[in-house]
Amino acid sequence: MNFIYSNFLEALAEDFKRAKKEILIITPYVKKEAANQLINQGRSKSKPTLNLITLPPGIEYIDGATDPAAIADLQDAGFTIYLLEDLHAKIYMFDRKIVYAGSANLTNRGLGIRGELKGLKDNKELLVRMEISSTESKKIREQFLDSATEVSVPKEWANNIETLLGQLDYVPISLKYKEALDKIRNSLSIESKQVKFLKELVKEGKIKSFDHINSGMNKHAFKINEQHVVKVFRSKQGVHDNHTYSYQITAPTAALIRQRKIKALLFILEEDPDHFVSVPSGFLINEVLKKEYQTQKNKDWQIKIKRMTDQSLWLSPAGRNESYRIPLTKYEDSFIIKIK
Repeated sequence: MNFIYSNFLEALAEDFKRAKKEILIITPYVKKEAANQLINQGRSKSKPTLNLITLPPGIEYIDGATDPAAIADLQDAGFTIYLLEDLHAKIYMFDRKIVYAGSANLTNRGLGIRGELKGLKDNKELLVRMEISSTESKKIREQFLDSATEVSVPKEWANNIETLLGQLDYVPISLKYKEALDKIRNSLSIESKQVKFLKELVKEGKIKSFDHINSGMNKHAFKINEQHVVKVFRSKQGVHDNHTYSYQITAPTAALIRQRKIKALLFILEEDPDHFVSVPSGFLINEVLKKEYQTQKNKDWQIKIKRMTDQSLWLSPAGRNESYRIPLTKYEDSFIIKIK
């Protein structure tokens, strides 16, 4: 364990260069110069997977704590962008083995970059560099990455915000925050992958309509065709190799399925996003949500869906040998809520 009190950028850049598989940056605030300096100084020949978790549009986007252009630049550099409400942690994780944790945001003052801030005092920051176990890295990912919403930031996003703020007369600013935030949130086309997926289903005529359900159903619940409630699942982060996709069904979601409040689960096949499986609640109750398949630690259900060489699809619950497989092909690429 190493306590770092200065030269944060240099330290992070060195581990950035050495990373071979994955870099995860968790920071509430992001500034353009800090982001670009870290990218430029830490370029890796190995081309690891790059992920950024930050706050969604809020007051920070108005008062200058975050530069929307910085988020756009990071996306252009290959980062997948995730938004997480109520984020406060500052974590930089490399290859799930090295972690920097502390107080430093990915900002000029957070990393001690003078840049445009010459004449201002640096923040009093601390980062602790440590090696962590696979169990600890998994906990970090579950706490932050699995709870965040992945978004694709449009190229014009940063310019849209600057234009909107330029049109607002928010003095005194305390009285105009809500007006500014409403305009930003209503004008930007930042959508989760689940929403984009459902829009494609509407376009293809596989469903007629969908509405997001904001409460009582946890995340990513939608009402399809104005009557059927479903949840849309993406493969767990970093686990969709060799056409095998892993998903987690939590205990609260399982309870809603058993109560028939959720009619089906739609599983997006990550490496082939034009394809999905619509699994009815009755099928899940009969075949998957059994006590013997429930994990002891988290009391959830871990399942894998695998595409075989003959293009058939099979489901395997955790807790059973992989030779135990349930056929799913008949539920592929159609919106189905009843057992076939």
